[in-house]
Amino acid sequence: MSFVSREGETCTFQILFTSDVHGSFRDYNYSLDRGNVTGFSKIASLMRREKETFDGVTFVVDIGDIIQGNGTNVFIKSNKFKPYPLLAVYDIFGYDMVSIGNHEFNYSIPALFKAFEGYRGEKLCGNVFNSQGRLLEGFKAYTVKVLKNGLRVAFIGMVSPNVDMWDRANFEDGKYIAVGAAEAARKVIGYLKSEDLADVFVFLGHMHIDNELGRAGSGANDVVRLNPEIDVFLGAHFHLAIGGRREQRVLNGSVKFVENKSSAATFGKVLVTATYEQGRWRVKNRIGTYEESDVKTDIINAVEDVALIVADPTIEMAHQYVMAYMRTVVGYLKGGPLVSPPEIKGTHEIILKPTAYIQLLTDIIIKYANVDVAAVAVNDYSVNCTEGPITLGKISQIYTYDNDSIYTLKMTGKQLLQWIEWSYSFFGQTINGVSDLTGPAVNLESDLTIPYGTKKVYLHDKFGGIEYEVDLTKKVGNRIKILKINKDSTAFNVNRPYKVATSSYRAATNLLINTQDGVFKDNSPCAELIEKNVKSPKNHIKIIDWVAEYIQEQTDKIVTNKYMPNWKFTNLNWDEELRTKTIKKINKRNIPYDHRGTIKKSDL
Repeated sequence: MSFVSREGETCTFQILFTSDVHGSFRDYNYSLDRGNVTGFSKIASLMRREKETFDGVTFVVDIGDIIQGNGTNVFIKSNKFKPYPLLAVYDIFGYDMVSIGNHEFNYSIPALFKAFEGYRGEKLCGNVFNSQGRLLEGFKAYTVKVLKNGLRVAFIGMVSPNVDMWDRANFEDGKYIAVGAAEAARKVIGYLKSEDLADVFVFLGHMHIDNELGRAGSGANDVVRLNPEIDVFLGAHFHLAIGGRREQRVLNGSVKFVENKSSAATFGKVLVTATYEQGRWRVKNRIGTYEESDVKTDIINAVEDVALIVADPTIEMAHQYVMAYMRTVVGYLKGGPLVSPPEIKGTHEIILKPTAYIQLLTDIIIKYANVDVAAVAVNDYSVNCTEGPITLGKISQIYTYDNDSIYTLKMTGKQLLQWIEWSYSFFGQTINGVSDLTGPAVNLESDLTIPYGTKKVYLHDKFGGIEYEVDLTKKVGNRIKILKINKDSTAFNVNRPYKVATSSYRAATNLLINTQDGVFKDNSPCAELIEKNVKSPKNHIKIIDWVAEYIQEQTDKIVTNKYMPNWKFTNLNWDEELRTKTIKKINKRNIPYDHRGTIKKSDL
């Protein structure tokens, strides 16, 4: 087909995109059993309005983390719904393509294929390969869309290569590998250019801006540096609204980056203008303000007062199915919530004190995995369970990630101490976005509160099976003192080997490999794997199923919020009178407070 374009002619196309929707196909939180402002059925109306009012071609795409979250793992277990309901909704709406995220790999690669059965849109993932060097079956690295005037737009889709660590067992079982997105993109773009197949390059990358775990090609900056041809980078993964109309984000001085919040709280809108010059289409000005640039990015929020669309009997059936499933009662909690309300507004008891929540989970893991020590990540600040019936929905509040399993590891006391020190580097000040990961967290001469949040909360572990103390007045590396191993009531020994258990994520990502931001850096000895995907007495593998099994084993299926504190802060010799006054002022909102910083005596 031949096209005739005039010198100086311009063409603007629109991209609407979602990402990190995590099973939220309806405006409903199935874990909490209540309606939501967010959810695809909410933003779909706003997206349709943007599509219908735009005088030009619109592409609708998703950038992954589709099939995990909001209790919808039930659809992975069931054969009732094909494709997975959120993908069915995308088909109904008219999505052109999806580029998958790391959570698509959570339940095994065959489960990924099953979730996509019947999905009619194009599927992209250009950096995951099988043992024969082929891409995932049914997936492509790119697709090229040709507009009526001949403008050729290449969409290239890739995922963070760290998926092969985060879901290590699934990759090993299927003999798959993930490679760095920067190098993989270089090959794809090089091919498209050598064959003269595209004019504009849109990158759909399920990754944030910077590399993770020190791995090359796992962040947008790396991809852009090696591939200057990219005209716009549509990112995902960190659940942050980046690249709004008033705050355009530019990487490497040349490419705009845009990213959504999670659970369909937002959707992205990108306008790209290409100009025909000297026989080719190109995007002339990729940077600059929204008004002046040829690449305009925006993030649009879900709103409460909007009519729902995507009315389909199958989708309504799926909504009722998962709602009934999550309301299934498995036991009862007595005595109060697993995590008490905070002493200081804006803080979290799960972080600052021992809780029944951590003891429940570590007791389960120690019992079923038969280990000396168990570690549990604080996967979300809001993790909890209220008194009363414990439903499957409440269990998903207790343990957020329904894909996690348990790994058992062998490590020395010295390595265990390293791990806990790494975990408690979570405590420290963050000032102007810069976190102190090494120095003392608290200065008693000046501070009146405990600062925390130097890294993502799911990188902070609490430990069971031991008694330990934490001194935040000391630097990282000297904060932790382990007093006792509870299993045999023996003193802790740095030279003794211990059997420990933790989540598949923590083991594969931070304990079994050397990474610069992990527990064992450079060439220091890592933990040794004993067993992956440990089974419970009833052969359950997922932690979330272990919790349900354990509760149902208890007398009358009752658990309580009683616990024995096994750790504490030491040497926090506050000026108690001044601290009490400070807490009162914070709770009355007389002092602005953010837990990532600290209230100082000079602030009063």
